[in-house]
Amino acid sequence: MQDDYERVLCGPEARGLYESNYLKANDPRGSGAFWIKYNLLAPRDRSIPRFGELWAVVWRGPGQRPMVVKQVVPGSLVQTAADSIRLDLGPASLEPGRARGVIEDDGHRVAWDLALTDGDRPLIHFPHPVLYRIGFPKKKLLTPRPRQVFSGRIEIDDIAVPVERWVGLRGHNWGTEHAHSYAYGNANLWDQPGEWAIDAFSARILLGRRLSPWLSVGVLRRSRGELRFNAPCRWVNRSAKVGFPAWSVTFERDGATASTRWTLDPEDVAGLRYLHPDGRVSYCYNTKFARLEVDVRHAGRQDRRTTSKAELEFLTPVPIPGIPLHGNDRLE
Repeated sequence: MQDDYERVLCGPEARGLYESNYLKANDPRGSGAFWIKYNLLAPRDRSIPRFGELWAVVWRGPGQRPMVVKQVVPGSLVQTAADSIRLDLGPASLEPGRARGVIEDDGHRVAWDLALTDGDRPLIHFPHPVLYRIGFPKKKLLTPRPRQVFSGRIEIDDIAVPVERWVGLRGHNWGTEHAHSYAYGNANLWDQPGEWAIDAFSARILLGRRLSPWLSVGVLRRSRGELRFNAPCRWVNRSAKVGFPAWSVTFERDGATASTRWTLDPEDVAGLRYLHPDGRVSYCYNTKFARLEVDVRHAGRQDRRTTSKAELEFLTPVPIPGIPLHGNDRLE
């Protein structure tokens, strides 16, 4: 199943669908980080053609507001492959081993030329392939490369930043709408030795006119194997506590427990407007410098990991005061 979605889903004939293929990485030895998004949007309204969105967000370090640039790419400049992750969105391109692009926005310029290597096998969030094919959940996600390594360069205005084996991921999500609200996080750089990777979320979705309780899924990959906390019978997780700027949730399954506590500094956050295919807007708040504590009990052992280089993202139906927002507020 992990190879079924290593392709572009929002093709030329798509309607009522969004798709995001994105890259994120932190400098393991320093304070730089980036987040590059190659988005496609096929509005439900057939009078509005499919178009692309390019985002580049760069952090110079914790405690500093990141730079955000965005460019809308007309559908006439969007070229995609039907059988692989290959996108050409005007001034930017993405394929499994390479990412290139340049965005100029509001007097700022971000350019990138990156080789993508390593990555590990895909990390799959939902437990059954059918959940990626039917209409529920309305948002699908997986992480094709949960420990991607990036090398090359990024240019931020007139400053060239070498990217020397920065560690991050390549992610992929799509759907007919964004969730009502969520907290999402991942990490693969730690204060302690060991190549762990965690990817998790707590989300609330609309079920008709009613709002669901928090639904939580997590996957933790370690050298001793993978703990998958994603059984549908445990999606309703009463331990989930979501309230910007913090999120905590404890996952349990088959005698294994993983307690997670995520926090961020609002000064580190990039605020983005996310468009739904029907024209609604949600508000995304993201950082690559969240603090994460993970405590795991499994097979008679206890492990604890911490990091200050986790990704943490909140999505809300209304803006959070005090954080600048970027991006369009309507389909165009």
